Amino acid sequence: MVDARLRIYRASFHDDPPPVYVYKLCYVRIVYRHLGHHSPRYYTVCHLKSKINILFTLAVWYHNGNGKTGESVNKVASYLQSHISGDVLAGSKVRDYYSRDGSVLSMTPTLIVYPRTTSDIRKVARFAWQLGEKGHAVPITARGSGTDTTGAAIGKGIIISTPAHLNRILELDTKQRLVRVQPGLNIKSLQETLHTHGLFLPAYPVNYMYSTIGGAIANNAAGEKSQKYGTMLKWVDKLEVVLANAEVIQTGKI
Repeated sequence: MVDARLRIYRASFHDDPPPVYVYKLCYVRIVYRHLGHHSPRYYTVCHLKSKINILFTLAVWYHNGNGKTGESVNKVASYLQSHISGDVLAGSKVRDYYSRDGSVLSMTPTLIVYPRTTSDIRKVARFAWQLGEKGHAVPITARGSGTDTTGAAIGKGIIISTPAHLNRILELDTKQRLVRVQPGLNIKSLQETLHTHGLFLPAYPVNYMYSTIGGAIANNAAGEKSQKYGTMLKWVDKLEVVLANAEVIQTGKI
């Protein structure tokens, strides 16, 4: 998921929204964009016409080592870095950090990608898709803050971490009570911003102070108010999603 539009609720005295610390208000830039102009059909897919030796290097390295650092890994990281505007890291410390989440499980990834745009995610997905077509599967795991307790935020292959750059509110419509956000946005920051408009997102997990919107949607998060308001699924209006083959689709309620 790279973009989500959520339904929000008008707070009242009886609704008891989550506690908000106004002095810690996270100011975000609100960007209004015409959805038609940014429709997926206008995106250009970068097919990443990879050199055979680069693909072969990653394929052999991944098949034999499943994530061991070395010259071949650095070559792949440099190759991806030259094609995206975000950041690609393959150091042992950062890989060790992303090998764990809120669960007791551990799995060391190959590369860590911090995308800045939807295009970055599409290019990484396309790169992995090309390897898969050659018989060498490279898993991709989308990750928020890593608070998941089931091991869903860890994986071999490539970790796409969204909180670093994809963490903004893109649009806020207080009349229709809709907010358009990026997946790496911290839920607490979102609630604080909505609170200044007398609104809040009713479906939020217990660890909302540390969680991201993308993770909450992926897990269909529930919390202390879900018995009254339902889970996150009820409050999602639309999603923009990058598929495994790098195509972008927009979903909505039927």
